Amino acid sequence: FSEATTKKKLNFMMNEMRLEPGYLTSHSFFLTLSLEMRIVPRHEILLLLKDKGLLENNPSLSTVMCMSESRFLNMFVLPFKEVHKVYADLTGCSMKMLTQESSETCS
Repeated sequence: FSEATTKKKLNFMMNEMRLEPGYLTSHSFFLTLSLEMRIVPRHEILLLLKDKGLLENNPSLSTVMCMSESRFLNMFVLPFKEVHKVYADLTGCSMKMLTQESSETCS
């Protein structure tokens, strides 16, 4: 990992996500995840779903970040048409690919 990339990830996680240093220390795998393709899109979708009152429970952030793309889509994106475009814009994935009923995911 480059120092610049690590600093960028830590800055986002501590300032935007409001994660404490102790949490990040115990969940250091977060630093191995892509900021642009995993952390930011999933964080934004969870915030949007919470703001709209669409989440029945408060999922563990580490569980959400670890789950496969197809599972995340099936649990947090596809059931909620309100977030399709937002997720597509954040990931660069087409709406067609998002709404396909197959298990294919964006790459």
